[in-house]
Amino acid sequence: MVALSFALGATLLWSLTNLLDKGLVQRYGAGGSLNALIVISALFPVLLVPLSIAMSGFHVGLAPMSIGLLILSGICQISWVGLYLTALQNDDVTVVMPLMSLSPVFAWIAGMVMLGEFPGATELVGSAVILISALVLSYHRKKASVNYKLVAMTGLAACLVALTNALFKLGTGDDSLYWAGLCWQSFGTFLVGAFAVIFHSSTRDTFAEFLRNNAKFSISVNLANESLTLGGNALFGQALLLGQLMVIQSTEAFQPVFVFLLGTILSYFFPKHLTEDLSRFALIQKVIGIFGIGIGSVILFHGQMN
Repeated sequence: MVALSFALGATLLWSLTNLLDKGLVQRYGAGGSLNALIVISALFPVLLVPLSIAMSGFHVGLAPMSIGLLILSGICQISWVGLYLTALQNDDVTVVMPLMSLSPVFAWIAGMVMLGEFPGATELVGSAVILISALVLSYHRKKASVNYKLVAMTGLAACLVALTNALFKLGTGDDSLYWAGLCWQSFGTFLVGAFAVIFHSSTRDTFAEFLRNNAKFSISVNLANESLTLGGNALFGQALLLGQLMVIQSTEAFQPVFVFLLGTILSYFFPKHLTEDLSRFALIQKVIGIFGIGIGSVILFHGQMN
């Protein structure tokens, strides 16, 4: 019960970050500026390193294999963030975010391969429902076809989410090592941002220009956004160590609902800051797709509880 409470708290915080992400991408993501936003997301977790060291009682020394897995977890984390922000450039957050709910499907695969958590028939049915609902959400009315590019991008991002969580759990394995694990995961994420700034000249130039032109507002929003993200990550990481991977992962079914309700309201009243398709067809499509993903996630959860 404690693990589920942590996971739901994380889901609520992440719902708020999704809306802020869309607002930032909509306002600042044109051209190469999206790379600057991704770099900021990669560099910011370094602030967690000293906090994690202090919270762990200065005991962050782990086995080399564990450290490697946790650093890789951080690399996977910023990789899915990059794919997710790219998807937000061209599609509604109320579509992209539900599609990220494909992660439970990949979670049971990662759990089976890496943690020995084998799914049953119920989990397979739930996964099928989620996949079908994802196709409904990604249907493009004007083109009369499924947006397979969007499905592939968000599917890969969702896969990396599940891999991030599995690597974190595998690298720590004990809730007493949570803060040590968070330290090394944050360091891994930071390495990606630092590598991009130091060794990729175009990214470095874009990042510097972005800071010159948008330093005050964008950085303050990013700080708030990343703080919410890291708070959610901290809660979710703790939940992962206390509960089973797919059970905790399935609580993310609530996130698309939060995003849809808040996103629709904000887009209606504040269209300059958040633009969403509010046509009748789009709203019906989103409701059906999100409802289906929620049902599929509940089936997954029910299968794990029996």
